[in-house]
Amino acid sequence: MSGEAYDEADFQPSPETASAADTTPSNRNYADHVPDDALKRVNEAPGNITRLRRLIDNIECRHVVDYAHVLSRADGKKNELMFNLERSWGIQPGTLNSNSHRNIFRLSAKFHRLFDEGKWLLLPEMKILDEYNQHYKSQGLPIDFPAVMHDSYKYTLVAHPDMKQVAIHRRTEVMINSPSAFKTFVYPYEDFPTIISHVHPRFVIFNSGQKLDKLLKIKAFLKGNADVDKRLKDVAKIYDNWIKPDGTPLKSKSTFAPRRVQPDRGKTSISSYAELPEPPLLIPVPRNVCTPPRSVTSDTAGEVTHDTPEKREQRQTPDKAKEKVVAAAGAEVCLIDNTNNVLEYAHLLPRKSDFATLTNLEYSWNMKFGTLNVNTHQNIFLLTKNLHRLFDANSWFLLPEESIVDQYYATRDDPKNFPVMAPPPYKYTLVVNSKMGAIPIHRQKSCKGKVKETGTTDVDVVPANAFEKHIFPFPGFPTITSHVHPHFVLFNAGSKVADAAPAIDYIDSNAPGLESIVEKIDEIYTTWMTRRAPKEFDAAGLPYTPANDDYPDDRTTSRRAPRSVKRTRGTTQLPGDGSPQPSKKPKSGGGQDCAWLDDATLAELDHDQSPKKAWAKKVAWIQAWVGRVPVDAMDVDEVPRDIDHDLAGKLAGQAPDYVASISISELSS
Repeated sequence: MSGEAYDEADFQPSPETASAADTTPSNRNYADHVPDDALKRVNEAPGNITRLRRLIDNIECRHVVDYAHVLSRADGKKNELMFNLERSWGIQPGTLNSNSHRNIFRLSAKFHRLFDEGKWLLLPEMKILDEYNQHYKSQGLPIDFPAVMHDSYKYTLVAHPDMKQVAIHRRTEVMINSPSAFKTFVYPYEDFPTIISHVHPRFVIFNSGQKLDKLLKIKAFLKGNADVDKRLKDVAKIYDNWIKPDGTPLKSKSTFAPRRVQPDRGKTSISSYAELPEPPLLIPVPRNVCTPPRSVTSDTAGEVTHDTPEKREQRQTPDKAKEKVVAAAGAEVCLIDNTNNVLEYAHLLPRKSDFATLTNLEYSWNMKFGTLNVNTHQNIFLLTKNLHRLFDANSWFLLPEESIVDQYYATRDDPKNFPVMAPPPYKYTLVVNSKMGAIPIHRQKSCKGKVKETGTTDVDVVPANAFEKHIFPFPGFPTITSHVHPHFVLFNAGSKVADAAPAIDYIDSNAPGLESIVEKIDEIYTTWMTRRAPKEFDAAGLPYTPANDDYPDDRTTSRRAPRSVKRTRGTTQLPGDGSPQPSKKPKSGGGQDCAWLDDATLAELDHDQSPKKAWAKKVAWIQAWVGRVPVDAMDVDEVPRDIDHDLAGKLAGQAPDYVASISISELSS
């Protein structure tokens, strides 16, 4: 369609375009998620023949789907880069929007991560690349930029050698439960079908060009196929022209000059304009068009949708905990599909568990107060990103052996007789619900371990016949062997069947006989989560100091660290760490046989309040604390190596001069 004459009227916003659901802000979009109206436009895009399926594996799973940006949202905030693209593409300044539906497609979490890491890219057809190339060979002006306008476009998948261990299991156009419902493609994916999508070639070329901006990167993607290799080189040239314009002044009849928003300066925008048809040219925006700005929140009503975040999640599993997980598991592979790509560390008992939950479990599990550690390796296992997302979305859980469930069930009301399990490994069964109905599991028969993230290419290509295909409800799925402890597994399973509807879904989706076990798990979980600990339980355990909100997540501690928790009067306190408020309770309790004496009264009865004695009390308290640490209630190896320094820092400034040179090690020996 390049070369056709365009009339300004052709770009007047339609009533639908000029609605609140379809506007382009004059500033870059700063929402944390893709707005709902953008998601709707992606799902309903003309020519989007994949319908609601994911682009690469062709699977529809409304519960877990990522909406991936081709031109990233982070790049969409770089004003200089956006000015260059707007100039090169002949677009009205300030109107290029990263949340355009032409820039977003659906991917699985796994292939979204690989896409963002530069492990694969898309190549447009040669005829489209020729149009863009010819524009620069003829030194065309921005206003003559090729207007490529179609409902859908064809793309070729090209993968980096780091994808040698990644198989693509793509759904064919047959019933999901058919033996031939999926075909496996392996690197270099030469027979992978042509991808048809609504995303515009401009965004695809920009993304692919970023991944081909160095000669070594181009060489890594070259396949020895003349057509593919020429397209790779052309994409690199076009991209270079776009991001390095020749400096020709932008010529437009429009006097519109939008105020840019610098992300770091907190400025605000005053205007928004309707999203023009693809591609918008240098046409003045009509002054009579006034539309509200795009929404900045995403509320997907029952679906778990994700987009490319501005920054990766900062709260991570400590490195030492990861090392212990891999050592205990025996290999760095996914527990379910036995593959080694795009792995994540999944917690059974969530890292963000609240104070009440941890306290209830400590009492129910016969532990000392403050000793339950969510980052113990017994609570963590490896999953691929897809399966991790489904696990967190309550799509499946692990079921311990029935004999183990019975032990916990029999002692659920008796913490003192809480079962002590034999050392790992433990055996588990995979239990799924209807959310897994469209999700197959291709389990690799054997795996060497995780591919190094160094860009090396000497890893053997995984063969297509290396996988066993399992279809919902996975009747022949093998028994799972793992190091994770049964009481963490039971907690996780109990949290997923605690409500009636999810429990029924699990029961109906699996073989008969599961109902009685699910009922037991529900009772165990309910008992564990019910507050039964006496008030003195907290005081009888280890002394506890509330953690600050910036508790360091890069340290594995032998004790939990709830956030922003208030202590009660019954908590043991370091002597000299503050003067408590005088007790409001009477010192002699009327009809009571005894009464607590508050700290102020005890101080009055103590005639020796010298600094030397105060320090001696503190040393005695430290020695008593060290002696009471329950070795069997924690991972001893996970005690911080710098505990002496931490404690020394806490006591700094409190010790009198004559003990300033004494080390904590000497005090606690």
